[in-house]
Amino acid sequence: MLKSILPLWSDLNAETAPHAIAAHCIVGHVRLASPGVEVCFINTPLFVLDQYLFTMNGELTPWPGPLSRRIRAALSGDDETNVHGSTDAEMLAALWRTCLRRQDGDMGHALQEALRQATELALGQGGSVKANVILTDGSTLVATRYAVEEEPTSLYYLFGEDRWQGGAVVASEPLDDGPGWREVPRGTLLQATRRGVQQKPLSLAA
Repeated sequence: MLKSILPLWSDLNAETAPHAIAAHCIVGHVRLASPGVEVCFINTPLFVLDQYLFTMNGELTPWPGPLSRRIRAALSGDDETNVHGSTDAEMLAALWRTCLRRQDGDMGHALQEALRQATELALGQGGSVKANVILTDGSTLVATRYAVEEEPTSLYYLFGEDRWQGGAVVASEPLDDGPGWREVPRGTLLQATRRGVQQKPLSLAA
């Protein structure tokens, strides 16, 4: 994994390293840091949790403060110990990992449970959740387009186009002007593999 706190246009790795990378699944994130949250290496996505990569485009509010402490209190001991930074994204990742441990090992089910708990805790603090999450184990990619009481950040996917070597691409915005891009509906859980892309409504009921 390559990670840097430099702006993308100032990071030589961003220009030179991609030519040397070969993988079945690649996740990239250009961070827009939230006010009041330190810009440093440990606060920079992606976040590694065992064999998983996790990142989020969005925010949990109010942050930092009581919401952070309440989510931390919901974590398993191992996951609480492994939180090193101060971002809402890393804390949600840790909550997802705790849910994965306690459920059936299904990435999508655990993500829905993590979002349900985070939403309940945020609303209890007069806040909200906006969370386009992407996570992967290297073969399956799971993503959400989700927000409470406001329009979620955009999310698109493409599958099977020759110009993208027939694979699945999930991105905040279309990456080119070619055909095939589809907008992910609000409140959707998406799962992408080499075989295709599946979508279903998020189910956050307790």
